[in-house]
Amino acid sequence: MKANLIDSGMIYRGLLSIGWQNYWAFKLENWWNANFENVELRTTSAKDRVAILNKKLNLQLVAAEKIKFCSSDEFWTVCFGLNRPLDPANGFVISDSKKNPWLEEEYVSGLAELEKTNSDSWRINVIDRERYLYFKNQIAKVK
Repeated sequence: MKANLIDSGMIYRGLLSIGWQNYWAFKLENWWNANFENVELRTTSAKDRVAILNKKLNLQLVAAEKIKFCSSDEFWTVCFGLNRPLDPANGFVISDSKKNPWLEEEYVSGLAELEKTNSDSWRINVIDRERYLYFKNQIAKVK
């Protein structure tokens, strides 16, 4: 599988590529669309994506499970706090004053924020803070 990704040119080979392995999302989407017509990558569940890949490429991949309190497994990013797959719709944008404009937003799950310790280094962006407080209040009502 990884060889297919390397051969397709999806892996970023530019500045700092030695330290961090990254992929071009638009190339991934192009590859997906060429190989799996009529299946939208971003809006297909992880279980369905894995089943499609297993069948087409004769693999034995296992889909990641949703993080607690998340409703979707249409993963498109990684939770900054837990380093697990996350649908951005279920995450909260984090603030980062050192962020470069060409980098995508980073997200944290509600679970990671609830379990956050003083040593954790992120803060929820002011844009998402009110939404997080609403989420936190809803979780408190359930307990």
